[in-house]
Amino acid sequence: MTPALRTALLPLLLVSALGACSKPPEQSVSTAPAPAPVEPARQIKQYDIDTLLSSLRLQGADFSPDASKVLFSSNVSGVINLYEVPAAGGEPTPLTQSTTDSNYSIGYFPNDGRILYTADQGGNELNHVYVRELDGSVKDLTPGDKFKAQFAGFADDKQSFFIATNERDERYFDLYEYAVDGYARSLFFKNDSGFFPGNISRDKKLVTLIKANTTSDSDIYLHDLASGKMRNLTEHEGIEQNDSIAFTPEGQLLIGSNRDGEFSRLLRLDLESGERKVVYETNWDVAGAEYSPDDRFLLVYINADARTELKLLDAKTYAEQPLPRVPAGDITGVSFSRDASKLAFYVASSRFPSSLWTADLGGEARQLVSALNPAVNVEDLVEGEVVRFASYDGLEIPGILYLPHGASAAAKVPAMVWVHGGPGGQSRLNYSPLVQYLVNHGYAVYAINNRGSSGYGKSFYA
Repeated sequence: MTPALRTALLPLLLVSALGACSKPPEQSVSTAPAPAPVEPARQIKQYDIDTLLSSLRLQGADFSPDASKVLFSSNVSGVINLYEVPAAGGEPTPLTQSTTDSNYSIGYFPNDGRILYTADQGGNELNHVYVRELDGSVKDLTPGDKFKAQFAGFADDKQSFFIATNERDERYFDLYEYAVDGYARSLFFKNDSGFFPGNISRDKKLVTLIKANTTSDSDIYLHDLASGKMRNLTEHEGIEQNDSIAFTPEGQLLIGSNRDGEFSRLLRLDLESGERKVVYETNWDVAGAEYSPDDRFLLVYINADARTELKLLDAKTYAEQPLPRVPAGDITGVSFSRDASKLAFYVASSRFPSSLWTADLGGEARQLVSALNPAVNVEDLVEGEVVRFASYDGLEIPGILYLPHGASAAAKVPAMVWVHGGPGGQSRLNYSPLVQYLVNHGYAVYAINNRGSSGYGKSFYA
């Protein structure tokens, strides 16, 4: 879209949506002759809402130990179940056949085909963690009533794994350690602070805890399991967001923090001296990071203007490395193969929901499972575009503009403003069946990221 077209359409959009009738500012009115209406290059099919809603919901992506298969969850049966698909492409194979409770994949065991997954019971939102054995039988690793359980990762030596539950006291999540062989369980960390467990050090001597002070302010605490002592790693004045991301192979801590700036940076925190080293920073929030299984790479997630972008770094030098060539879109749910030669991930855009892809590092990506209803032609849908306008005080307000095919300054259409929920929150460049339905039926939609939205700096969020 040209700048002139943006300028012409955005005031129209806001005026139409709010029912205003005042004349827009003089400088926003184009004096050039109106262009001729733009006719769609092809006939656009209109879809009913059920057709646009009837896309797959996919979740989770994990390579089998030999990287020959990818585990994921799908609601293709009407209920979310576990599936695996050949990494080279092919038909998915169902692994569970629940007709009532949704089963969400966690991942394979490090060295065999056993699978961990989570499910609640009858929609009670009290998730337990289950293991699907090699023979297909299922065992609840967290039996009991009236508590939640969450997987907290495998130990660095892959001989055990951790699950957080609030079975002892519904107010607090304790950490339990399970043996990979036999599932013997022991209490690893008793949590009496009320803070939420973050990361476990590779030598299993330290646990980080997150204290949420407000929705925009948090601290990271470090608990020494041997001494029982806990200290605040991020003491500060004012407002800042701090998040524990991962322990480094050398025993330091990667954190995300927006101290000293508007956006969250990826930092390496020396646990002895308190010194901070910048690992990665940009003019957007670093939303997270993770090491590859062999510790060669560090994958960084960036919330860049309403979509997630990836950066692959050398884990020692932090030099940027080439990524696979992937389709443009919001990239989430990334998983490395055990040898870090492959990635599995999800790609979504305004025109299609999150679909499962895989790629060799430095190679081409291939789609394994498409989530879009096959009855929908993606060319009939529209891609959103980030468009900004100046507020009363000059602050730029971002939003995502969706225009029907053929709409132009000379072919005006009715318009609506879409306001996301909160607190915080963000309208993103991903698939919304309702937005696409409205646009497909002739309405422009402006999904505004109003003041208080996440992703545009802490001053904008405040």
